[in-house]
Amino acid sequence: MIFGEKLKELREDRGLRQEDIGALFGFGKSTVSQWESGKSQPEFDIVVKLADFFKVSIDYLMGRNTPAVIYENLIKDLTEEEVMSLCEQADFYRYRKKIPQDGRDGSSGLTDIDKDGNKLKFKGQKKRQTGT
Repeated sequence: MIFGEKLKELREDRGLRQEDIGALFGFGKSTVSQWESGKSQPEFDIVVKLADFFKVSIDYLMGRNTPAVIYENLIKDLTEEEVMSLCEQADFYRYRKKIPQDGRDGSSGLTDIDKDGNKLKFKGQKKRQTGT
């Protein structure tokens, strides 16, 4: 029944009616209704066309939890800017995993120097004042 749930969710997210989907693919409203209720399944070529139309993978439509589907769910409804920010965070995570733990003080081994040797600047960071 996952396919029908996904199809309905995608259709409704785009403000489409069952009639609209049927007309786009040459079927009646009742056929789309049966797909969404799980009473029937479309042929594979229609599943491919639906996935292309909604810009999702076939795995996503079929409810498979593959890495591609996890990624699709992760970025669903994000703006391009938000996706880019998420990618930057992932890059930092991958970079941080490569830094060996400094066992002497229990720190992560991170410094305020980035991977290219530049000093990192943080928002709201105050300059340290040295007292004399």
